[in-house]
Amino acid sequence: MDNTFVPPLINDGVTKIAVQPSGKILILGNFSRINGITRNRFARLNPDGSLDLSFNAVFTANSSIATMLILPDGDILLGGSSIVVNGVTRSGLIRLNNDGSVDQSFTIQVGGFGNSVTAIVVTNDNKIYIAGTFSQINGINRNIIAKLEPDGTVIQSFNANISSGTINEIVTLSDGKIIIAGRFEIGSALIHLARLEGDGRVDNTFSADSRINNWVNGISLHPSGKIFVYGSFRDNNSGVERNVFLLNSNGSIDQPFTIVQGSIIEAFVRDDGKVYLVGEFSKINGAVHYSIARLNIDYTVDDTFTAYLVSRTFFDGSAISTLVFQSDGKILVGGAFDQVNGKPRKSLARLNADGSLDLSFNQNDVLYIGDAFPPRINAIALQSDGKILIAGSFTSIGG
Repeated sequence: MDNTFVPPLINDGVTKIAVQPSGKILILGNFSRINGITRNRFARLNPDGSLDLSFNAVFTANSSIATMLILPDGDILLGGSSIVVNGVTRSGLIRLNNDGSVDQSFTIQVGGFGNSVTAIVVTNDNKIYIAGTFSQINGINRNIIAKLEPDGTVIQSFNANISSGTINEIVTLSDGKIIIAGRFEIGSALIHLARLEGDGRVDNTFSADSRINNWVNGISLHPSGKIFVYGSFRDNNSGVERNVFLLNSNGSIDQPFTIVQGSIIEAFVRDDGKVYLVGEFSKINGAVHYSIARLNIDYTVDDTFTAYLVSRTFFDGSAISTLVFQSDGKILVGGAFDQVNGKPRKSLARLNADGSLDLSFNQNDVLYIGDAFPPRINAIALQSDGKILIAGSFTSIGG
């Protein structure tokens, strides 16, 4: 434990953390008080863990915030449904200045059933894609996805022909196209994965294989141009679970993976072409791997990567909530687990590059997560000095 960092007393779980270039720490979660001071859902901490009282953003208790994104200029985009901060009400999306005040020049109001924003992506030219449950933005008809100028103006030339549904993820491509994933209707067809042109038209050169037949939880691009797609899929002919596919750039399946007893919640693609699959599973393509596995650059399962993590109980869901890769190749793992490679480690561990447990990390003191239920680490962030921030639902560390 870093004794120069005094963990704040937060009365409920933290789901996301982000470190700003200044070293200050943004946190998002279900909390309403920090160190006895009212802070609903979102707050900023100083590098020493104290509440940053200069950050002038006080949200109401009923504000709903689903996602946050730090912009290149240091401003902050928050997506959700009804957001009320400092007496200002926004529906779906709000932009804060770096000091927490509301950017009054950014006046987005989303409307329609759900009126929520759940995904935000910023392009290299600072355009903003948003997705969620909405049918209008500032009175302009846009169903579940829209493209905005940096000041929030709706880009009229982008208009996707999507009638209803939910988009879980947006990925921008270098050629200006985007891939969208979830469960939605284009025309009269139920679609789970599509590629759109820069103006929102469906790219007809991309057609996702019919075996992608249910919710897509996420997508990850491989340096080869191929696409990992993961979700809740099942082969209609054999009944075999196929919860992750590798697609060619046209949407056809390069190869499927057989997942036993569970699903994939995220695929982390590294610059060297190797891929880390994380989720609730015990086998991949017949090889025993609990909760985490690594694929070689030819997409075969890497049996030299020996990590296995065991969930605390069946009801805790996935053992792993988050992975962070250090510059030295080691891997920080957070979640709700009791064991790593047969050794006791509770909710936080560090792996060597080959998947073995790094015994120098937390060697003499098993991390103890207190009586919060479910005890889980949801987020890990590295600071510029190499120190590690953790956040989640827990009440004590090391007793």
